[in-house]
Amino acid sequence: MICPVTQTNLFQGKSLAEQKALLAQLERAGASLYRTFAEQEPDDERKKELLRAAEKEEENARTLEDQSTLSGCVGLTRRGTSRPCSA
Repeated sequence: MICPVTQTNLFQGKSLAEQKALLAQLERAGASLYRTFAEQEPDDERKKELLRAAEKEEENARTLEDQSTLSGCVGLTRRGTSRPCSA
């Protein structure tokens, strides 16, 4: 578990668009972890729950990426790196 102080430090000094882009990356990392857990889960129902959780993380990431892209921040998103995030 990440402590709140660490979470704050991750976002400190970043614009709102940069924060959204960073959180989108973290959401995708979470989705990957859920899928890894699902691969190792012997119980089918628990496996399904983990895969559903992964999909929710991906949905959250898409929402944040769409918003950060609209704000001109594409440097940290899945959509490309044509422009850096503005401060």
